Order: sequence, then C-alpha cells, then structure tokens
Amino acid sequence: MGVRVSVLVVLMGTALASVGLTPVDAGASPAPTPTVAKAVKHPRPVVTKVKPATGPATGGTTVTIKGRHLRGTTEVQFGTRPATDLVVHNDHRLTVVSPPNAAGKVYVRVVTDTGRSRRPVRARFTYEAPVSTVKAPTIGSVAPGKGPVAGGTTVTINGTGFAKATAATFDGVAGSSLSVVSDTQLTVVTPPGTDGPADVRVTNPGGTATAAGAFTYSTPAAAALFPSGLSVYFPDTGTFTPVPGATVPANVQAYDLDAAGRVYYDLGSNGGLSQFDATTGLTRSIYASDVSALRVAADGLVYYAIPTGAADVTGTYVFNPRTGTSTRYTTEIATSIVAVANGLAYGQYPSGFYLYDPSAAALTLVSATAPGQYDAAGDGSVVFATIGGALTRFQRNASGSFDATPVTYTDPPLSNPNVIAFSVSESGYVYVDLSVNGTWLYNPHTGTATRIDTRNPVFVVADRAGNGYADYAGNGGTVRYDLGAGAFTTLSANPNAFFGNDDVDTAGALYMDYNADGLYRFDPATSPVNQPFAGNQISTLDPTSTVGNR
Repeated sequence: MGVRVSVLVVLMGTALASVGLTPVDAGASPAPTPTVAKAVKHPRPVVTKVKPATGPATGGTTVTIKGRHLRGTTEVQFGTRPATDLVVHNDHRLTVVSPPNAAGKVYVRVVTDTGRSRRPVRARFTYEAPVSTVKAPTIGSVAPGKGPVAGGTTVTINGTGFAKATAATFDGVAGSSLSVVSDTQLTVVTPPGTDGPADVRVTNPGGTATAAGAFTYSTPAAAALFPSGLSVYFPDTGTFTPVPGATVPANVQAYDLDAAGRVYYDLGSNGGLSQFDATTGLTRSIYASDVSALRVAADGLVYYAIPTGAADVTGTYVFNPRTGTSTRYTTEIATSIVAVANGLAYGQYPSGFYLYDPSAAALTLVSATAPGQYDAAGDGSVVFATIGGALTRFQRNASGSFDATPVTYTDPPLSNPNVIAFSVSESGYVYVDLSVNGTWLYNPHTGTATRIDTRNPVFVVADRAGNGYADYAGNGGTVRYDLGAGAFTTLSANPNAFFGNDDVDTAGALYMDYNADGLYRFDPATSPVNQPFAGNQISTLDPTSTVGNR
C-alpha cells in the first residue's frame, strides 16, 4: 500500500506542474509577505558661511560657500543674478565667482534639485561701490561771466580735473556741446536761464565742483542813442553799457537790437556796419562802409542794403550771425525793411513791396503800390500796410502769394484814408490812430475794428500779447490798454513825450522819452492790472534817436 501512495503523489505533482501550478510541500514553511520600500527625502541645501562676504560691484570675486547638502548644486544666486564658475568640492563646500551687481547687500542662495537654500543673515554678500581714483574737479574761472537768458553763450571754464568731466551745469541745467580741451579747461554752451546769477558746476567721477553765481543771465532789452553815444540797457541791473566806437551820436546812422543782446549799428563812412555783443563785450565788423535799411529779425538774421559802390556790391543783404556771413539776395536796394518771425523780411524796393523768405531764398511780390507804412504780425504770414492812406491786410496764401483785403471799421462813416499811424502785435491785433476819429483796435479774429478811445494819440504801439500803449500828450498823458480787461491804465501824466522815441521790449515794458525829463521804462510786471505802473527813470538824458529793441 505504501508504494502505491508514493506513485500517486508523484503522478499528482507531475500533473500540477503541467498546468503551471506548483505543488505545495506539506512539510515546508509558508513564504514571507513582500514589503514596499519607502522613498528617501533629501534635505534642501543650507548655507552657513560665505567667504569673503564683500566684493566690488563690478563682480569677479571668488567666493567660498560652506554649508550642508551642497553636492547636487546646479546654481548659486547672488540676489537675483547667477554666479559663474561653479565648482562643487564636496557636500559641504563649493566655490563660485560673484556676478556684477548694484552696491548693497544681497542674499547668497544655493539651488539643487531638492530646492533652494533659505536666507539667513550669515548667507549675505555685500557689494561695495567702486572707489574712484579720480580727484574731484575744481573751478578757477568762468568766462564770459554773463550771457542772455535765451542761452547759447559759449563759456570757457578753467580749473582742474576736467579730463574725465561728464557734465557742466548752470543752476542745475546741463549745458550743451561740452568739450574737454584739457585737464584744466573745457568749453560748454549755456542752456536757457532766468535773469540773475547762476551756480556753475562741473562733475567728474570723483565729485562735483561748484562756482556759486559765477555766471549771470542778463539780456539787454533796449538800446538808446544819447548825446554821449549809443548804449544798451540791462533791466535786471538797471545799467547801460556803452557801445565801443559809437560815442559820437552824429556818426550813428542806424541801429537795432536782437533777442540775444547784440546791437547792430551803422557808423556810415566812419566805420560801416558792426555788431556789438553787450553780454560778452565782443565787437565784430560786418561791412566796412555805409549801409541803409538796417533791421534785425526775431531769429537774429540781420537785413541791410548797400546803396553805393560797384554793381557787384550794391543791393540788399542778409547777415547770419551763426555763420558770420552775408548774402546778397537782390541787386535792388531796399529803401525800408521790417524783419519779423522766421527770418522773414518785408521791404520796399524800387519795383514794389516784397517779402523775402530766407528758407526759400526768394522774393515774393506783396503789392506793386508802395505802402506808406507797414508792419507784420505773428509768424509773418500777415502784413498790414497803408495803401493810399487806407489800412489794408495782406494774407499770404498756401501758394505763397498774397491776397489783399481792406480792414473793416464798424463805426461808419469813417474813411480808411484817415489812418495816421498803426502798430501790429505778434498776435495780430492792430492799434490804429485815425486822426480826429480817435484810437481804434482791429481784431484779427472778427476782421473788424472798434474805437477804444475818442482821443487822437501822439503815438500807438503794441506789445507781443496784444496790449497797446498810446500817448495823448497834454490830453491824458501815457496810457496802456489791457486787451483782456478792455480798459486803460494811466502810466504817466507827463505831457512831454517825444513822438518816435518810444518802443516796447519783449517783456512788454514800454520805453518813453519825455524830452528834458529823461527816458522812462514802464514795466507791467511791477504792478497789478488796471493800477498805475511805477515808472522807472532809467536815464536823465534825452535820447536823440528812437529806442531800438527786440
């Protein structure tokens, strides 16, 4: 029986194996239950020391970083910037080269695949601003020490430490065209400023030098011909500067002042046409003999005619002060010129009344009939002229030619031929003396004129803004008409105003010659509207010629 059982067991085991089953040994121990391995979490890196802890802002410092768990470092950050040349020596030490950065403290952080280190105080690096080896500059002198408020004066500054100068300023405003001549000298062109002294500063990498009040912004506003000669007037100081060579009034044939404070004057056969810069004291000869029709445009171009000489010399010219050259633009000799904005010049020539445009180098006919008087407004596209005693407005159209329309008066039965004198403001308002018919104001927006006073003025003159000045001599003295208020203010009751020796400067101040009582300046900025202005007697002398200004 025992044999049979063994065979059966064997046979059963063989059968089970044939179907992929494993027979169980009844005497064997049970197999152990398999277990799942847990993932090992590696800690984030820790920085414990940064050495050195300081370096220049330019970067380039080799830094050793110590800590824990550094072996897998992929990046080191100084603030937000990555370091370079990373070398991981072991799990506790690595080296990098610091990147450039702004001066100040930053955190050093190590990045691995498990995260980024925290920001403890011991992980900070200080960037130090570079220490300049350049000495701070010094200023010894500034010349010239005075110039117009419009700027544009070339100034030479002498001192030390200019080789690496980066700026020269005037009351904090940078000059232009800075040119370093040497370590002890530079030149710079002044920016626009305001009347009065300005601090001059020069800066280099080592610091800034200051020359307090070394440059004075001051522009002469008027020129007057006195018995002692030609002088220019500075409102900010209340002083006159004599024009060299123009001390004999009889020799001064004509003069005019530009916005930069340069006076142009003709001495005829005693010296010809010259330029005197009252702010720098420099004089320049333009033409050696007599000229005529001298006028200065708002942008500084100077117009004049040469009436005598060879055929290849006579004609009418324009002088450019920026280039120092004169150009003859016509062989005709102008008998009078009014120069206005954009360098435009209206003039009376033998063949008619023309406009010269320097940008096109061309003359355009305005009227074949010679005007008795003329004056232009604004940008020069409109000119007013008396044709046969009637006030006419000429408008430059898109094609460049002129359309003429008469000025309309709203109070009939006035007649245009009654125009005695008129003055045009830059804004286009026109003050008109209509003889016994009183004082009138032409409005360019309505195209009509309105009587503003029944009195007949000795003179009328307009400022840039459209306000007007008039003098009624013994019938009311000198007055100012405020365009905005539509009312008059009495400036002076002095009845001795000299007709012709009056003008308004760019600030709106009126210059009045009261004969033996001297020359006065009335400044609207010194008094409120509709209140009497404080007349400032700027000279006890009586000018012998019209006050010229821009």
